[in-house]
Amino acid sequence: MYLNIGQGATPGLGNIGLFSDYTYWSSTEHSTSDCCGWKFDFTTGVGNQIGKGDMFYVRAIRAF
Repeated sequence: MYLNIGQGATPGLGNIGLFSDYTYWSSTEHSTSDCCGWKFDFTTGVGNQIGKGDMFYVRAIRAF
């Protein structure tokens, strides 16, 4: 979403998803254990694994 409709979109399209410059949770788990998920920073475009107890923004979507 960062590359298609967020801050990393092709020039001219811009941030049509109106994402904030914050970190968002991904729906992808890092592992099947309860330890880690993925976060994605919409300021830098970088994703990292992180403990599931941390708080970040979410964006609910139906289809993309």
